Amino acid sequence: MMARASGTVVYVLGTVACPTGVCSRLLRSSDDGSSFEPVSLPVPGFVVGAVQELRFANPTDGYLLYGQPVNDVLYVTDDSAHSWRAVNFGSKLSVLSIATTPQLAYATVSKPSAGRWGSYRLARSVAGSSNWTVVSVARAERYSETLVGAAVGERVWLVAGNGTGDVTLSLSVNEGTSFTDIWNGAGLISCGPFATSDTVVWLDCSGGTMADWFRSTDGGRHFRFISALRPYHTAPFDPVGNTVVFTCLPAGSGADVYRSTNGGETFEVRGKVPVKDVQGADVSFANRQQGLVLVSPLVAPPNELFRTNDGGVTWIRVRV
Repeated sequence: MMARASGTVVYVLGTVACPTGVCSRLLRSSDDGSSFEPVSLPVPGFVVGAVQELRFANPTDGYLLYGQPVNDVLYVTDDSAHSWRAVNFGSKLSVLSIATTPQLAYATVSKPSAGRWGSYRLARSVAGSSNWTVVSVARAERYSETLVGAAVGERVWLVAGNGTGDVTLSLSVNEGTSFTDIWNGAGLISCGPFATSDTVVWLDCSGGTMADWFRSTDGGRHFRFISALRPYHTAPFDPVGNTVVFTCLPAGSGADVYRSTNGGETFEVRGKVPVKDVQGADVSFANRQQGLVLVSPLVAPPNELFRTNDGGVTWIRVRV
């Protein structure tokens, strides 16, 4: 798992070989993957597979949503992951998702009601702070457990209905104080939004086995279906800007890296990550040339990390 904090700062969460077998590690790079330093994990006995989200608002302020037996716990750092502290939203409230801008962070939280998720609240915080304020409350009978969001400037997008086959995208233009439903995706199982500006929004959706990707140029009110590439729904989706998007798909003796520079109208194979028996990959590009791929092998950890400076044509293994 990777979380890009800026064009040069990136965090990588994964497993490495250690004297006791396989250990969890969180690493930080300030030179886009040329070198890494180990930083802290929130709790002893940390399990990578229990992480729901890892997101950084900027190079120093970050959020880690960690699954617990009862409720997910949100941890926050304001010192580049050298220390973490848990956020207390109140009794029996679960954190569902996180969205950030460089200045602000948003969290959707909910409390079960009669076996269902009865209502959700959107909380807002200054990046890196443990103090949160509820800015909006809404009923959520038609929503599923998972609400996901994206934010740019004063705009916040929320996707609701994941798991129901009737996904709704809502928009706030006042930092989450109020929302308007602007788009509905009937027949979609789940969607995740990526906002690269206040007008361009990408959606990484699943209609079943295959991925359904969409792009909007009017802030999410209308979307164009990206039909040029139809991978499985587990394929990584990495929009770099308003027109550039990357993905990485297992192929033969490695993983092929695809790039589109025209908003998904066409994709080209840039190169191959040289790893055999690839199960999956996480992709994080700073721009259309510089990027990282964290590869998960088919058999067992540890993961392998590669970087590129030519848009994915050639890949260099990163030693961490």
